[in-house]
Amino acid sequence: MAAPQSHTIRIRVQAGKASPSPPIGPALVQVIKVNADKSYKYTISSPPTSYLILRAAGIEKGAAKPGSETVGMLSLKHVYELAKIKHGDPTMQHMPLRSVAAEILGQARSIGVKIVQ
Repeated sequence: MAAPQSHTIRIRVQAGKASPSPPIGPALVQVIKVNADKSYKYTISSPPTSYLILRAAGIEKGAAKPGSETVGMLSLKHVYELAKIKHGDPTMQHMPLRSVAAEILGQARSIGVKIVQ
């Protein structure tokens, strides 16, 4: 007899627009795991880090040349708040908050957002 199968469905939906109808946008990550017995587990993660940084900086898109061009600024307080949001994700719960903040700093640098005190 074949082993029971389960399927995982990952969907990204714009925040505030999570509905069963299209369109599906790039902000909120939903994971639905459906088992063979038709039971399922539904989890919602926070938006991608780059999306949070761009929204916090009030810009639409990152720099074309991130090393030499700055498109926005964030304070360390903003970085800490974003780290608290991302720390709630299942993939980051095992990491110290300081490490999550360091990842956000690196992501901001790669987008062209300058961190100020």
